[in-house]
Amino acid sequence: MCEPRALPVPETPWDMVHMDWIMGFPESPEGFDVILVFIRALTGMVHLQACTQTETAKDTANHFVKHVVRLHGMPISIVCDRDVRLWAHFWHALQHRLGTDL
Repeated sequence: MCEPRALPVPETPWDMVHMDWIMGFPESPEGFDVILVFIRALTGMVHLQACTQTETAKDTANHFVKHVVRLHGMPISIVCDRDVRLWAHFWHALQHRLGTDL
C-alpha cells in the first residue's frame, strides 16, 4: 500500500492548479448542471465555469485556456483526481489546443 504524500508548496501563485467538477446541481435555464472549478493552490483563488455533464475533454481544455492560461500563464502542474482516461483525454486536448506536437 502506498503511503500518502503531501503535494509540494508552489513557489509562485499559478505554478500549481487544482481542477475539479462539482456535479449534482439542478439544470439551469441555460442548460448548465455542472461547475468546473480551477483553484490556485498557493492561495485558494478560484475560477468557476458553468458546464454540462456532456462536455468533452476538448471543451474542458478550452475552459482551462480561457480561465487559467490566458489570465495567468501555463502552470507547472495541474492536479486532478479524476479517472486516468479522462485525464489523458484532457491532456491530449489541451496540447492540441495549445498547438503542441506530442
